[in-house]
Parts: sequence; C-alpha cells; structure tokens
Amino acid sequence: MRGDGCIYSRGNMLWIAYSFRGKMFRESAHTTDEKVARKVLRQRLKQVERPGFVGSKEDRWTLADMKARIKADYERRQNRSLKTVEYCFKHLEAAFQFRRVIDITTPVIQEYTANRLKAGAARASVNRELAYLRRGFKLMRRHFGNSCSGGTSPRRERAKGFFGAGRACHRFTKHTGCRCARLGSVPV
Repeated sequence: MRGDGCIYSRGNMLWIAYSFRGKMFRESAHTTDEKVARKVLRQRLKQVERPGFVGSKEDRWTLADMKARIKADYERRQNRSLKTVEYCFKHLEAAFQFRRVIDITTPVIQEYTANRLKAGAARASVNRELAYLRRGFKLMRRHFGNSCSGGTSPRRERAKGFFGAGRACHRFTKHTGCRCARLGSVPV
C-alpha cells in the first residue's frame, strides 16, 4: 500500500525504504530473510509516526562527531582556544560516554550540571562546558539539518520592546529625541 515503504534487495542483503516529510530514507535491514525485513520496516514506520523521529544517520551521531565538527570550525575560523575546548570535552565525554547526541536531552544536561557542581567544579567551568556543547549542537544542526535537536534549549531571545525596530519606532524617536536602541530594551 502507498506510504508503507518497501523492501528491496541490494546484493545479498535486503534493504528498506520509507519516506518522511517528503524525504526518502533507505537503510539496510541487516538480513536476508524477508519476514525479518518486514518487521524492521514496520518498526521503522512506527518510529516515523512519533514526534521526535530522526533518520538512521542521525541515530549514530556521537559526541566524538560533535567534537570533530567543533574542531573543524575552530580551525576554519582560526580560533586559538582549541585546547580549552579539548579540556572541557574530556568532562563531557566522560559523562556522556555511551550516549548518542540525540539522547542528550535537557534533563540529562541538568543532571550532568548537578553532578559536576557536587563534584566541586566551579560554576564557570560547567557553564563553559555547556557552552561548547551548545556550540556543537548548533554546528551539527547547521551541517546536518534541523533533525539534530539536542537537549540544550536555544538561548532566550532578547525581549523586544514595545516599539520594536520599524517605522513606528523611527517616527516616535524623531518626535521625542529618544534612541531606538533604548526603546528595544524596554520590557513589554
């Protein structure tokens, strides 16, 4: 039936194919038995229906992939603080050793923070480690698309003032002598 995916052979192995939001996903079923392949396909189709679905490639991303992405970014931008990143990632790798990137959620990060603070780490050190983790999520999201959500919530947007940046702000400031930058920080 249409929309149920399909099974096809590729060499000796059977592969499954299914689509999600208009994008076709293909992956090996790791079997030569058609019955087992159908079971794998049904399982994957159930996962697609869930709200937090990520593809098969995204399932495999690790903290090492994130670290490599950060390292490449730092070398491209010629940042000199790569040693600091590597030092901070030692703590992150120890804590999230057997977790995939998609498994690092907000509760896991909060637990990590609490454990690091109990261990005697300075709050600034923990914040720096989380900043590198956040940077890694951003880089992976930029490179691989939005399916890499990660657990860190995006930074809270600066509150926009009553007037915002636009013609109304310009007219108001022209008549009152107030600056737009000041108006942007006025809470709503």
